[in-house]
Amino acid sequence: SRGMQAALILAAVTLSTAWLTFRTPAWYAPPRVDAGEHQRLRDGLQTTADEFTQLLLGREPFRLEFAQTTLNEWLAAREHIWPAARRLLPPDWHDPFVRFVPGHIEIAARFVGAPGEPIVSMSLAVSVEGDDVVLRATGCRVGSVPAPLCLVSPWLRRLSPPESEGESRVLRGNVVDGLHIPRRQVWWNGERLFQTRDVRTAAGVIALDIEPLGPKHQRR
Repeated sequence: SRGMQAALILAAVTLSTAWLTFRTPAWYAPPRVDAGEHQRLRDGLQTTADEFTQLLLGREPFRLEFAQTTLNEWLAAREHIWPAARRLLPPDWHDPFVRFVPGHIEIAARFVGAPGEPIVSMSLAVSVEGDDVVLRATGCRVGSVPAPLCLVSPWLRRLSPPESEGESRVLRGNVVDGLHIPRRQVWWNGERLFQTRDVRTAAGVIALDIEPLGPKHQRR
């Protein structure tokens, strides 16, 4: 009967949607970092910070590139190589992973606050707008199922960064209306000013064009 056919079709659609919702996207592959690797990653992070400090002592603009494989290893071991990084994610979000594609950053994590612990991913467009680098959501998925931004926007707006005061405030806004990162920053090591001139993403790589601006407190 038509009623039975409709019921079977509805059941098939429901099962397919459920399967896609809890299906792990093929590109989501957070690395598993053994304890024996923590020192190597800690040393790599320190070396990167030291090299950045040295480049800021010069006057010439330079390009800083990060491979997503390196960043994902740092993310996987974040609490062991940078204890303050535990505040980067709310407690319900586990196993973060980032992927770089031309013009976009794709981020994903396991949401343990929902049944089945689905993988929630988001695509963020990257642009330089005025005094800020801006990240803005262009798509969201639960598992392999697209979630219309119009439906998830109220929830995404609640993921805005916590309020802070003075120069310590690095982020403002949210990923729906635009998450703003000031282009002009102060590097903690040596109190050196710098400005991000451009940000570009390619397959597996993010590149930042940096302009040194000298000491924060220059003599007059």
